[in-house]
Amino acid sequence: MLYRVTLLTLFLFRRITIILVMLFSLSVVNAQSIRAYTKRADQLFKEKNYYGAALLYSKALNGNFNNGNGVLPYTPVVHKHGRKPKGAKEIYITHQLAESYRLYHDYQDALPNYERYLNLEKKPDIMAYLWYGVSLRATNQPDKAIEVLSKFTAEHTQEDAYTALALKEMADCRFNIEQQQNLQRFAIQKLSAPINALGSNYAYTKLNDSIFVFSSSRPDTIGKSKQVIYRSALYQFNNNQKSISKIFSQGLAYDAAAAQFSADRLHIYFTGWNEDQQNEANKYIIYTASRSGVDVTWDAPYALDTLVNAKGYNARHPFVTKDGKYLFFASDRPGGFGKYDIWKIDLMDGLPNGTPENLGAAINTENDDVAPVFLEDSATLYFSSNGRVGLGGMDIYKSKGNIVINQWNTAQNLGLPINSVKDDIYYNSFGNNADTSYFTSDRESPCCLEIFQSVKLPPLPDTNKQPAIDTSNKNQTDTTVKNITPILTIPVNKLSNEEQMRRHILDSLNSATVKRISVNFDFYKAKVRPEDKNSLDTIIQILKENPELNVVIGSFTDCKGKFELNLRLSKARSLAVKMYLIKHHIDASRINVDFYGEQHLILPCKDDATYDTAQQIANRRSDVIVTRSKNPKWIPSGKELDISQILDDIRNGRRPFRMVPDEPAAKANNNLKAERQLLREEKARARAEHLADLREARKLKQQQQEAAARLRREEKTRAAAERKARLQAEKEARQASARQQRAQQNAANNNPYITKPSKANNNVAMSKNIPPHIENELLQKDKKIATLDSISAIKSRLLLTAINHRSINQVFTVYTTSDSVHVDLYDNGTFDHDSVSVIYNSEIVVYKQELKTDKGISFKVPVEPNEKRNEMIFFAENLGDIPPNSALMVITDDQGKRTEVSISNDLMHNTIIYFVKLKKQ
Repeated sequence: MLYRVTLLTLFLFRRITIILVMLFSLSVVNAQSIRAYTKRADQLFKEKNYYGAALLYSKALNGNFNNGNGVLPYTPVVHKHGRKPKGAKEIYITHQLAESYRLYHDYQDALPNYERYLNLEKKPDIMAYLWYGVSLRATNQPDKAIEVLSKFTAEHTQEDAYTALALKEMADCRFNIEQQQNLQRFAIQKLSAPINALGSNYAYTKLNDSIFVFSSSRPDTIGKSKQVIYRSALYQFNNNQKSISKIFSQGLAYDAAAAQFSADRLHIYFTGWNEDQQNEANKYIIYTASRSGVDVTWDAPYALDTLVNAKGYNARHPFVTKDGKYLFFASDRPGGFGKYDIWKIDLMDGLPNGTPENLGAAINTENDDVAPVFLEDSATLYFSSNGRVGLGGMDIYKSKGNIVINQWNTAQNLGLPINSVKDDIYYNSFGNNADTSYFTSDRESPCCLEIFQSVKLPPLPDTNKQPAIDTSNKNQTDTTVKNITPILTIPVNKLSNEEQMRRHILDSLNSATVKRISVNFDFYKAKVRPEDKNSLDTIIQILKENPELNVVIGSFTDCKGKFELNLRLSKARSLAVKMYLIKHHIDASRINVDFYGEQHLILPCKDDATYDTAQQIANRRSDVIVTRSKNPKWIPSGKELDISQILDDIRNGRRPFRMVPDEPAAKANNNLKAERQLLREEKARARAEHLADLREARKLKQQQQEAAARLRREEKTRAAAERKARLQAEKEARQASARQQRAQQNAANNNPYITKPSKANNNVAMSKNIPPHIENELLQKDKKIATLDSISAIKSRLLLTAINHRSINQVFTVYTTSDSVHVDLYDNGTFDHDSVSVIYNSEIVVYKQELKTDKGISFKVPVEPNEKRNEMIFFAENLGDIPPNSALMVITDDQGKRTEVSISNDLMHNTIIYFVKLKKQ
């Protein structure tokens, strides 16, 4: 698979922004012609905006010109159809549409457009066969892909990168066919919400027994206007509370993903990047942060030095070993084998030390090798690569080796079903040789990465196999039986033929399958979960674009409960999925429904103390199969525990129809009535849910209005309190000034150099020895001192009152051995007339000064050793032109050591910086 130039996720992360889509749609609202749509699409294609280009090429090709409502992708709407292109124009647009889908990595939609182009064009571009073959491989059609790619290599005789790509794609297809003949037994399950949500979700790792960390580009809001963005951030999931929160609550000014932690959980390493940065050099950087305790918030992250982040090159995907001695990472620095290679470097006190080492040719290739994870218990390195023969795209590999001497065995592909024809990355496992692992893939989504759980299943029992009996040690206890493979009397060739026959039957059953997904259900529920709607929307889009296709829904339960109730529950689940499709304008005649209760499990299940509700969600499923068959029935996927029995039944002419328990005819009629009642109840439930959603929306709106009213009341109360405090301060200042004037008058009366006014003239005070002009200067100076004292008192009272009415937003601690520090304050970004005040140990050091980008507000403060914490309060006087009020504080101690702190405040919050004096060593 070609290297993705636009790495919008942390390797393979693709972002869809609704604002961008609406911009594309609305920008051509008045261009009601094929020419206008094509011209605009060509422009977007040249700008490498393939998603927007595909949207407009599709409209031009199908004559869909009604764009007045701002149509979003994958949203069913009724278009006004205009004239469709014909001839050369149709061929050109079809080819461009296929190219746009491919470059956007939507191979499912690229495939039919390449087929259409090759049928229309008498002399097609030879490259179309290459990309058509790649699309076939990416949609799991390896046999046909080999045929098309062979035609390309026969006509394209040049020995270039395209020929090399075609040969590798064919090798990938052969590997796929081989893997399908030897399918491993794993239960693959997509994690539920809130982990998998809107946007990409990836790089799942463990912080402790109850908290797991992952990366996500789910929608977030910024600024006063609450603009929606899709920025990648680090989230933690509390498994006990079933809640998520950001790792860095104060937020970061850049995208962040793929976090890993030291064994003591006091150090975090992750990749950060700025998506808007045009220069690819040093775009991706590895950051680290630390904390003093496991329950303490993280300090501000900072970039590792050039030992890891080589100047002019990129570094990403850090992984720290369990003993804290080594750091693995991926980098495109010189000295590697190709694009991204995996490197390791020694760590000392959590920081790089020494020279990075490349892991060598056993691991790295001329393409991309990324996302390393080293499990010390098994001395195995797991990573992802697109430079080896595999299933296509990014595949996950493993290699055993010696980390100390940097020697590794040849990497092995994990195979199906861990890997797929799409992208698979970020493998991780927690525990010693655990059978449960986690990885990230886009196998079930046309746009985004999702997190999956993999559980290794025990091998299927084979009743035809009889182990040979060895009586030579009959009376001895065998303590190694678990590690010995039984000797079988059945010939290997016969076993191989039997398995090949079953695989052939399964392939024949699936030959008419276009798309297959599974949606899962909560315990004893028949409601489609929000996290599965994205997958169902993909099915809906396929059915709308291909009216000749049909769909079959086969539903199942786990083993908990009675057989009859589980059968009814599985039928309710099929009906729930069917109603979701009908609600989105899929004709009911195209939807076939099967239900099987607790049959055909894909994960072992016992209704006893070992039953695990969370794990058994893999069995609580509906298989949704898009097929070319006219009246389809459910067909197995090959993951079922009883797959051998299913295939044997089919081979002998029996189909796995749902089993209904034996019962009298009258009871059967009652069951028929009950099924009809169930459908009516399902419709009533759907209406009740809709009304509940409306009530919830009204309740939410009411809560928002109440919150806004509460904020207005609080603001009014705060303003009144500030006015009262200001008036009180002014009154006290006037009283103090009056007392000062009386004191001065008394002092003047007692001054031997100033004579008291005579009775003959009460308006003239005569001095004995001081000239009148000097006496006047002394009196004016005393008045100025009194005025300044009163102003300072007013400022202190007003500022302290305002501070007390705000809450604390950020807290930082700065440790120093210096007796004093020098502070410079700059506007953090664009100069927008932010102004601030700073209070240090209850004294005003900065009062309503404006922040600038080129000239800092400078002052020096002592760090008192007697104070446990010297407190500095950063107070925003306004928000400037671009909220919030943000500043960069540069702190320099007596030895010239610099510390930078980014501060962000609004009119409701303050930031506190504590300075702690340490003893010199």
